[in-house]
Amino acid sequence: MDKKVFCSLQGRSKCVKFQRDPNVSEVAIIRDKIRDICERDTCLKKFIENKVIVVQKKDNDEDVWIDVEDDDIVEDKEKLNILLLPTPESAPDVLEGNDGHVSYKILYTEPLNDLESEKLIENENDDASSTKENSES
Repeated sequence: MDKKVFCSLQGRSKCVKFQRDPNVSEVAIIRDKIRDICERDTCLKKFIENKVIVVQKKDNDEDVWIDVEDDDIVEDKEKLNILLLPTPESAPDVLEGNDGHVSYKILYTEPLNDLESEKLIENENDDASSTKENSES
């Protein structure tokens, strides 16, 4: 049976068509198809170098994107999000611990809104002043 999914990748949309193979997971097939698409697209080719492909689908109950596991079934005409994460070998900002967990350095974040950022700054200032008072005691 032919399936078609729509993938959002680096701000672009790509249609991925594939046939289900009982010996290979659908996610693995989608990853291979994404690699093929990126090889033929010079703009995307640079993005995919030394990257791990993570396939995500929308969880409508929670309204968040979640990773699709290898044993998950992907619905026909489903919309997917494709993340390209650096491999630990390719990025000096990626740290791998002894337990196999990977940590990424956060270089920049944006506040949700100005009011929330003001509250965060106030809380940080309150925490800093209380820490200073405790150390002086």
